[in-house]
Amino acid sequence: MLKWLFRKQISQITEYYDSKIEKANLELATERDKAQRYSDLIGIAYRVFMLHSKGAEIVGIEKNKREDLFVVRIVRESMIEFFLTGNSYPGITNRPRIYGMIYKDLMSSVRQTYIKIEDIQNEDNDIGNGSILLKYLIREAQLRDAHSIIGKLSPVDAEHFDRSEHFYKKHEFEVVFDEKRTSGSIERILKKENEGEG
Repeated sequence: MLKWLFRKQISQITEYYDSKIEKANLELATERDKAQRYSDLIGIAYRVFMLHSKGAEIVGIEKNKREDLFVVRIVRESMIEFFLTGNSYPGITNRPRIYGMIYKDLMSSVRQTYIKIEDIQNEDNDIGNGSILLKYLIREAQLRDAHSIIGKLSPVDAEHFDRSEHFYKKHEFEVVFDEKRTSGSIERILKKENEGEG
């Protein structure tokens, strides 16, 4: 009899608690997904240090269009390398990376430092890996008070020159090709000639 008399109130209470339970289940699933993501990242970090026990340093976590990635830096004498590692790039091969050398211009009276990009490897285009890597190389050059970042565009990559030109110009590099557009050079000036002189 009481159920019949208070059926509207019982129904409202049941709906209220059902919605609370549904919300709690969604929050729990979200937290479970976050925990799995963090667990994956910890596993990736562990692999970084197992594969590169000397000199590897995680300097950032970035997101390309697909996933979260660790940005790892390795510096050995005048060599600097940044690479990305994540679920798509778990090993030491086929991972996006940028490799450069740090030079001092001994011909200049100011003895300026510059970084020469020796190689960029990136098999997955248009998902943001190259921009992430270049951002970290530019930041490194600025921290080292470098005058510029330079590089060559190899004839081997001539069929991709349009894409390369767009990419470097997007990151404020000057791109110059030879007359036949079979090779070229890139340069981004970070400091004006009179900057830093006291």
